[in-house]
Formats: sequence, C-alpha cells, structure tokens
Amino acid sequence: MSTQKLDFNFNLLSFFEANIPIIYIQTNDFYNLDNLINKLFPDIEILEYLPDNELLDFKTKKSFGKIKLQNFLKLILDNQNIAETIVILKDPFQINENNISQFYLKNIALKKLYQEKYNITFFIVSNSFKIPINLKEFISPLQFSPPDFYEILELVNKFQSTLFLNLDQSEIKAIATSLQGLERLEILKKLNLDYQQDGKLTIHKITKI
Repeated sequence: MSTQKLDFNFNLLSFFEANIPIIYIQTNDFYNLDNLINKLFPDIEILEYLPDNELLDFKTKKSFGKIKLQNFLKLILDNQNIAETIVILKDPFQINENNISQFYLKNIALKKLYQEKYNITFFIVSNSFKIPINLKEFISPLQFSPPDFYEILELVNKFQSTLFLNLDQSEIKAIATSLQGLERLEILKKLNLDYQQDGKLTIHKITKI
C-alpha cells in the first residue's frame, strides 16, 4: 500500500477518534472509498444517505426508504442517546441549499461534542461540496488519495485483457504512467474514450484526451 493511502487511513481514523463531528472526504471515487470504510470500521453501524433522499444500510445496501435530508437530520437531533454510528452523506447538495439542514447539522455537531452518549459522526463524501460558513468550525476536510502507479497498472491490465487487446508491458506501463494523479473514475473514462476511437489503446491517443 502506498504512503499516500496509509496517510489517508491514519488521518481518517485519527479524525474519527478525535471526536470530530463532520469529516469531509473530497472524492468522486465512491467505489474504492466504500471498500476502505468497510475495512476501517468493520464493527460500527453505518448509514448511507444518497442524493435522491434514499437512506441505506451502508454495509448491506438495504434501503430504509426515502426521507428528506432535513427530516432525517431532525430525527437524529431529537434522539438523546446514540450508540457509535457513522452517517455517510453522498453529494449532499441539499446542505448548501437549505439553511434548516445546516441548522440541524450544526446542532448535531454541538450535541456530539458536549454529550457523552451522543456518539454520531458524519462523513460528507463529494468532489464538489462547498463548506457553509456556519459549519466550517465543525468540519475537517480530507483528500482521498488517487490510485498509485501499481493500482493504475492493475486497472489498465484488467481493461486491456478484458477486451483482448494484447498490449505489451512497456505500452501498459507508459499508459499507466500517463494516468497518474487521476481518480479511478477519470482513469476508466479515459481508457474507454481511447478505446472507442478505434478499438485500440495507445499512449499517443490517451495523452490527448
């Protein structure tokens, strides 16, 4: 595992253990982040709230139905005792557009800080979330690390072998090198766009996308 990945894991666990109410994880790589959260917090109850107002059990993906964000936050705020729980808000644009949601989230954060048996932590996961001024003191941001070279190499290898492209290793390494610094979804998008042009993957085309 790369140093960047270890640093992210350490920081996320440190923020969680430091009782920070809201952790903003900047990424659009939901797939890899979900896998990592499952590994880091195997014994903690985790709820997942989606942009379409659907509430899920994060680990089983079982749906609890739909509820407006501000109503969901009010339910949490009205609860007096909460066992250790994480709530993951994915692309929660409603917070930026709704002062009532901001109000509830701020009061939940204060309650967490001052009530011993109120143990809930929010992870905001998005690549475009703007932290509201009145929530700034309660939110700690983290940048989710993009895939390292060997992870990108694995992605390129899997992509080309699935399509029976039979690239040589030097070409695969050159393509992987050119994709460093990008998130997983951006890498897959570039690979697909390159392939769709002429049914091939080449370093010359992919660097122009």
